[in-house]
Amino acid sequence: MTGRRGRPKKAEYMSRIIIDEERCKGCLLCASACPKGLIRPSARINHQGYKAAELPPERMAECVG
Repeated sequence: MTGRRGRPKKAEYMSRIIIDEERCKGCLLCASACPKGLIRPSARINHQGYKAAELPPERMAECVG
């Protein structure tokens, strides 16, 4: 679905949150900044020994981008 100028409409190119779990230090500043409260600590521990932040894929559609 494209707009008048041939560009994708907003819903087709909305931002996505991508968290690099291997570089995350688990400070959760991103979680405190998330207006919907979707970001949480992961149950997994990364190679640095931190519980990285995660945004559950099933809640990605709720993200305001």
